[in-house]
Amino acid sequence: MADMTVLNLMNPDVTTAGPEEALSKVLGKMKKNGVHELPITDEQDRLVGFFSFDLLSKKRHPSLSTKMERLMVSPPKIGADTDLFEAAALMVETGFRALAVVRDGSVLEGIISRTDIIAAVPDLKGVENVSAGELMTENPRLLTNSDPVESALTLMTELEEICAPVVDGQGRLAGGVLIDEVSRAVWREEKGTDIGDVTGESSKPEIEVGSFVTNVATVKKDQSINEVCQQMSAACPYLCVVVDDSMRPIGVITQQDILKILVKPGGEKGVRVDVTGLRIDDPITRLSLTSKIDRFAKKIEGFNWISVYGLNLHIITYDRGAQDKWSLRARLASDKGVFTASSSGWDILRCADETFEELGRRIIALKK
Repeated sequence: MADMTVLNLMNPDVTTAGPEEALSKVLGKMKKNGVHELPITDEQDRLVGFFSFDLLSKKRHPSLSTKMERLMVSPPKIGADTDLFEAAALMVETGFRALAVVRDGSVLEGIISRTDIIAAVPDLKGVENVSAGELMTENPRLLTNSDPVESALTLMTELEEICAPVVDGQGRLAGGVLIDEVSRAVWREEKGTDIGDVTGESSKPEIEVGSFVTNVATVKKDQSINEVCQQMSAACPYLCVVVDDSMRPIGVITQQDILKILVKPGGEKGVRVDVTGLRIDDPITRLSLTSKIDRFAKKIEGFNWISVYGLNLHIITYDRGAQDKWSLRARLASDKGVFTASSSGWDILRCADETFEELGRRIIALKK
């Protein structure tokens, strides 16, 4: 089904909001309709912005009376005839979890999400031999039932995900927690208001993560990408946890991980590099890090015994007062499997060197 287009999968029944609507009203709409993101349109149904729980989690507790025009962002637009793989590539490139489908340049026709694409993967050709072990990120960061909801919100914001795995006291998988549930614990909903309204100012109740645990998809390391996507569609579509025989997590698979497999760079040259979490104020440090990333990408591009689809880096900053601590996680997808490496410390440039050296050793060992 290589010719599948957005028209085959998009949802024409879209929940929208106006730029003048308050955050309280929009949160109520999102809860009522079970959505995590929604387009902002004017009176002529023209797309003027986009809002999501991701955006909300990155704000510093805005007032619930804040209007959408102050919170929304400008989204990419696609047409109904856009190829499915092109839509997946745009999601990977921009980080948007859903794309607005328009006609005549701006009139909203529908919406297509990562979840829609994940559900279609079992019908696609060319990826069925990819295993969960190749897709997963090893040594995932986990929450416990007793963690406060603030910890869950912080973790999901750092990882730029909307679902995180939760384990019990024995380290076995308990389920997952969703960002919208956590957000509702922070932005308290009061009874006795109009339907769809949320009132009250932001608060941080002392509530544990265990109060919001929901089921998530689980697979074993040797199961296929098709089985992963089927499990995600049947349970929580945002996260699949790879577990061992004792139900202890050994890896996680997100929607972004699956989309990146679909976005193999056909005939174009070069290694696609995707960097998230890069928030470095010092221009010299930022330039030095970017240079290290570029040099490593060009290095692996020259290897003739492996075809690299993409290099994904996620950088986490830990505020430690006078000096920040850093964590860098790298994931390299190739025709020989997925390679991961990570490093943490007080020097982000040293972390990058250590991470790239480890990836290089693994690739060279593969040749030998």
